[in-house]
Amino acid sequence: AADGRSAKLEWTAQQSGPFAIMLTDEYGLHNQNSAERSWRIIRDRPPEIIEKSADESSMLAPDEPLIVQAAALDDIAIGQFQLECKFASGETRIVEVDSELLGIREVNHIFQFDLQSTVHQPGTTFAYRLQAADTRPLPGPQWVSTEPRNVTIHEISHTSPERSLVRE
Repeated sequence: AADGRSAKLEWTAQQSGPFAIMLTDEYGLHNQNSAERSWRIIRDRPPEIIEKSADESSMLAPDEPLIVQAAALDDIAIGQFQLECKFASGETRIVEVDSELLGIREVNHIFQFDLQSTVHQPGTTFAYRLQAADTRPLPGPQWVSTEPRNVTIHEISHTSPERSLVRE
């Protein structure tokens, strides 16, 4: 740096173990050996998504919102978390978690998608899935997604107590 007292080094670590830094100034003088240093490399794992409302009904009324409760977990931090709804017409809608709720290791969220904001008639089927990405800078975030779940829009859906009776 311009002040001659600081520097910044950046490199990609390939293995764990001890290391030393030797500095030489403009006069050829070297720093004295200092304390031993070592680092341990921990591989950045992709995020994990846990859908907490996975056993809910696959039927909704046109005026009933899709509600999905889920968590995204990562070893460093969650950078993005979203619910994606895809309709047979090719239309895709995405509901994202607000950025101020991200940047931590575990994000719990209740997604709510209002079907009234789309013009879909009873009998329409759509698929939704959850997607999450970590904050890895290089070569870029690691994205993961759940398997798509199909939902059919019915004229009248079943309330929660009625849903359990329908399954029996």
